[in-house]
Formats: sequence, structure tokens, C-alpha cells
Amino acid sequence: MAEVADMEGAHSRAHARAWRAHAAAHGWNPWQCAQAIAECCGVSLLKATRLAYGWRLADAVAASDRIEQVPGEPVAITVKQLSRWESGDERPRPATLDWLCQVYATRPDRLGFGVDYSPSDHGTVAVSTAPPAVGGRLPTAAGGQLLVLADKVRTAADQNLTPSTVSHERIDLYTDTFAWRRREYCATAPVPMLNVLLAECDEIQNLAAGHHPASIARRLSELTANYATLIADALMKLGEQRSAHAWYATATIAADDSGEPLIRAQVRAQTAMLPYYYGHLAEAVRLAREAQMLIRGRACSAAALAAAAEARALARLGQAAESETAMRRSQEVFDQLSEPDEEMAFRFTERRLLLYLSGTLTYLGATRRAADVQATALTRYRDDDGIDPVLIRLDQAICLASNGNLDDGCELATATLNSMGLLHRTGIVLARTADLIAVLPENYRRSRPVRSLKETLELPPGS
Repeated sequence: MAEVADMEGAHSRAHARAWRAHAAAHGWNPWQCAQAIAECCGVSLLKATRLAYGWRLADAVAASDRIEQVPGEPVAITVKQLSRWESGDERPRPATLDWLCQVYATRPDRLGFGVDYSPSDHGTVAVSTAPPAVGGRLPTAAGGQLLVLADKVRTAADQNLTPSTVSHERIDLYTDTFAWRRREYCATAPVPMLNVLLAECDEIQNLAAGHHPASIARRLSELTANYATLIADALMKLGEQRSAHAWYATATIAADDSGEPLIRAQVRAQTAMLPYYYGHLAEAVRLAREAQMLIRGRACSAAALAAAAEARALARLGQAAESETAMRRSQEVFDQLSEPDEEMAFRFTERRLLLYLSGTLTYLGATRRAADVQATALTRYRDDDGIDPVLIRLDQAICLASNGNLDDGCELATATLNSMGLLHRTGIVLARTADLIAVLPENYRRSRPVRSLKETLELPPGS
């Protein structure tokens, strides 16, 4: 039974908990809540209904045992059977399905069996696929509106990337404003930053409507590329992969439209983070190499970042020699940089170099070298420096686990999650924590430290 329960998934349970709270606050019935959970988590309606009630498999079986038996046709439900029905591996027979309908006080089509042919269903509610505030993702109401605005602004950006006149002086004002946003971005949580960036990008798209002289159009494209990249990065941190991917695509279109090699390379180097953190490592390598090709040997932040991104992805792919080469190249470019070592978006500072070295050495298995880099890096960061120091501590936890210190690794990760600020515990942090669990031996994943870590992952942000 414990083995089946482990298949439940922290993701589904955590988001279901948040949807139940949302349902209670908005007067939804269990069917409306089940629809939201099924759409958000990609689970069957039968499972979503159980989660809408807040039941585990054993709770649903216990509830079914309290239903009065039908004379002459005994029914018995087990945890294993219910799990197989929920996953679609088997289908309940008619008497059992009737019993399940009694358990959940519903009808077969709302459990995913059969179709309702009645002309209308006033119990149906339109729901957003973005769940309520769970694991640092966007809140349900405000977040749903924010994603709608994100798509609206991005669409306007795509439509306006063509060559009304706007003065260079006016564009200078937006360029100066963006310079401030670059400084704020490194320490500001993604959601409040996203609100600011979307509002300003919307203004720029209104400005870009129509046709302009080539020099003006080029500068508007550069501004759009810069804003779109930061918007995409914020969405990536939140775990909103689809929206992040769309905004990175817009950033790439705008950068290419500008014709500026540095902007084009910068966008691709930044874009490589999305496939790296969410499991498409070969794509991360491709983007990083394309960025370096566009730079053509120029010593700049984009070149250093791209080489570092290539090294980190290659390390996770197990290509140690190529990773070491890319890592050395990143360090060599960094040593040639003439830019101030000031923390701001798109600038490859010493702290950024150490963050990437930490990830690379962690997956190369060079844990002693990684430990030295991580210790140095953490002396450069403050506790309020956003997500980067958290990612370094999670690298430390992975190194501890890789060296056999399983309890210490899990406990460090748990303490790191518990100490995070309310708004910084986002999807990217949860993804890195899942990477830690993935390196743990299978027979260790039911231990107390791992259970504690998983329970922490299920808590709402800031809990």
C-alpha cells in the first residue's frame, strides 16, 4: 500500500491542496474543484475527484467500505484497484462504478466514464490551467490575469517587429529605465518584477506600432529583445515553461530584427537556461554554441555566459572532456572582460561565474573542487540576493548525496527551502530540488530525511 501511495506525486497533492483552498474561498462544489485539478495536473477525472475531496487512496477505500452493499452483488475496492482505475489501466465494472458514484456523490461521466448528453451543465466552470500559489507558481486570480497580459503584450511585440516616427530622445528614456530594471532584477522576486516589466514592455509596443526609420526601428527591436528576455527569465523562474518559451522566441525574433550580433548572442545564451533547468540538455548546448558563434571570439558577458552554459549542460550529459574545455573557455573570457563587476541582468560577474562553475563541477562529480567554488560563492552573496545562493546550496546538497552523505544532503536541501523568502520559492527551485531526489538511491527514497524533504516541497510558499 505504501508503494502505491508513493505514486501519488507531490505535484498533484500540493496543487490539489491549493485548488481546494481556492474552491472553498470561491464557493465551488467538488465537481468544479475536480475539473480544475484534472486540467492543471493532467490526471484522470476519477483521481481528480478524489483529490478534490482531499482523500488519499486509502481514505477513498475506507469511504467506499461505509457504503451499503447491493444485495446479491458484493463489491470490494482495494487501494491497488482504485489506483489502476485512476491511471486508466483498468475500467471498473458497472456495479463498482455505481458504488464509486455513491462514494463521491456524483455521476459516471464526471468520473471519466461515459458521456453526459444533456443540453447544458450549469455545474461546469471555466478554470485556468495555472494553479493557485503552489511551489512559487503564479497565484490563481492575479496570476491568471498576469499570464493573459503576458500573452497580450507578447503578441503585440510580435506584430510590431516591422519598420509614425519616434524620437531617439524618447527611446533614450526607455533605455535608461531598462538600465534600472537590470539592476533591480537580480534581487527582486519574479512576480513583482514581471508586473513592472510587462507594463513597460506594453508601452514600448504601443510606441512601436506603425512604421519607423531604420535606426528607430532597430532601437525599438533591441528594447523589445531586452524586455522580452527578462520577462521570459522571470516566467522560467516561476516554472511557467510554455509562456517562458514563447517569450524567449519573441526575444529571439526581436534580437534578429535588430541585426546586432551582441544582442542576438545574449538572447540565445539566456534562452539556454530554460532547456537546462527543465530537462532538454542537448537544446541548451545548441543554443549556447550558437550564441558563441554569433559573438565570433569577442570577449563580452554573452560569450562568457554562453560558454559557461555549454559547460554546465555538457556536464549533465556526461561529456566530461568537452565540459572541462567549455568551462576553461568561460573562465578565459571572464578574465578578459572589461565590464564593471556590478550585479545586473545580462552582466556575467564573478558571482555568476561561480554559480555556473558550481553546477558544472557538481555534475562532473568533482565534488572537492565544487565545494571550494561553492564556499567562495556563498561568501559573495547575501541572504537577500534572490535565487542564485539557493541554487548553490542545492548544488552542495547534490554533492553531499553523491558522496554518500545522503542524510546531510536532504537535510541541507530541506533547511534551504524552509529558509527561503515567500516570493523566491519558485518553480526553478523546486525543479533543482527534484534533481537532488533523482540522484538518491532508489532504496533510500522512503527514508525519513527524504520524506521530510518531500513534505517541505508540498508546503505552500513561505510555510
